[in-house]
Amino acid sequence: ATSGPGAAHLLSGLVDADQDRVPMICITGLKDVGSVRHADFQDVDQASIFRMAGLAISETVSHISQLIPLLRNALYTAISNNRCVHLAIPVDIQGQLVTVPKLLNFRPENVSRKVLERAGEEEIGGLATAILKERMKSQHMVIFCGWRA
Repeated sequence: ATSGPGAAHLLSGLVDADQDRVPMICITGLKDVGSVRHADFQDVDQASIFRMAGLAISETVSHISQLIPLLRNALYTAISNNRCVHLAIPVDIQGQLVTVPKLLNFRPENVSRKVLERAGEEEIGGLATAILKERMKSQHMVIFCGWRA
């Protein structure tokens, strides 16, 4: 969700899903790290609001090196405890490349990409086929989708 009203509108639905024990990871945008909490328009402490609403984890990523550990903890909590979790990622961090440690079960070739153009029908068809094949092999699947996902 976007920062400001997008995050605020998401909150009640996310709390409802959490009460129903639906495992979900919510990622919201945030303005640049350097300008957070300077009382500008739509500047709210999303992590505190989501945490006070009862989510298991709600954190703001304040440096690119925090992204993978916080995401790993969020994934673990969401899947193992059937809870909703939240990460707020500032826009300047969203544009950075991340290096994935080899100890995690992520495929680095799929994580360190930037999408520079919209996918066409052929790419979408190939992705759908790959998702179906992967789903047949495993019980659990996490899909990140959307702009800058």
